[in-house]
Amino acid sequence: MTTLPDMGLVLPTRGPSGAGIWDDTLDADLALVDAHDHTTGKGQPINTAAIAIDADLSFSSLWAPTNLHRIQFASVVGFSGTNKSLFVSLDNELYWRSNAGGNVQITTGSTLNVAAFTGGIGGDYAAVGAAVAYDDAGDRYTFKQQSPGNWARLASGEVRIFETGTTESVFVGLAAPAALASSYTVTFPLAPPASTLPVQMSSTGVLTAGRVSETWTFPPTLAITGAGVSITASTSTLAPAVNLLTSTAISNLPFMLPVGSIITSWSMNGDKTSGSGTITAKLFSNATNTLAPGKTQIGSTQTNAVANPGAFALGQSGLSTTVASNTLYFIEVTGGGVIEDKIYGWSITASV
Repeated sequence: MTTLPDMGLVLPTRGPSGAGIWDDTLDADLALVDAHDHTTGKGQPINTAAIAIDADLSFSSLWAPTNLHRIQFASVVGFSGTNKSLFVSLDNELYWRSNAGGNVQITTGSTLNVAAFTGGIGGDYAAVGAAVAYDDAGDRYTFKQQSPGNWARLASGEVRIFETGTTESVFVGLAAPAALASSYTVTFPLAPPASTLPVQMSSTGVLTAGRVSETWTFPPTLAITGAGVSITASTSTLAPAVNLLTSTAISNLPFMLPVGSIITSWSMNGDKTSGSGTITAKLFSNATNTLAPGKTQIGSTQTNAVANPGAFALGQSGLSTTVASNTLYFIEVTGGGVIEDKIYGWSITASV
């Protein structure tokens, strides 16, 4: 007798007559039955109704199920063993049983369980369509708010800025002061200035590039001790004064300003008691680093020809003269004709 190798089927012993048609047919059929594995030509395919999986199904080597359209889970009690398993617990949330033996919740309701992603990016961005992404073409990270993907705000502690494209460890930090009492926003200018200018901040935090207008008054404040009285030369008629002489005499009223500042106006206050004559005032500059210095008038000539007006003021606005180095600036005054005419103070306004 012959025993077939796969299913152990025993072929019958042939009769004395030797091989016959039924002997050959029976042997061939039994050989087919022994070799059948339900692949094509070796038996009917096994359908799902004929399969009853009652234990874990192991795949040999690195083999894996392929072309799966979906996996449908049944809710089970959370595992206390069987690490590296994906399952749905009785709370109908998806879990991963880690190799360390912990049940890691992946979903919460209809969203990802981002609140449990320790050290990750949490929040409700998944529900509203916000995104944090890396843009390789621009070498930058982008933070977008909900649809249609507008730029989002960032809230953080100190921001440290490193040079792009380097591995430098030094940085420029942007930090809020420790004693900050209330929040405010700094708004940058629309464009940089055409030349180097100081930056100013408004009360609403708006930055602008431009000069600050300052007024300098001359002569400086003078203090008189003894009676506890402070006298300011530019405002008090009792203060020390410049006594103007005759109409042909010239008095120069000098002043000093920072180099680079721009003179925009000047003014002069005095007292005229003469009944006739004209008080004349002009603004001049005079270079001090030339062999033959010569004064240059700035703006127009200002005059007062009123008879005995008492207190008066002369001046001019709308100027734009940049203060140069090694240059003197002064107001030149010609008297009205009598010695009683006086100048009590003068002031210059400039942008710095």
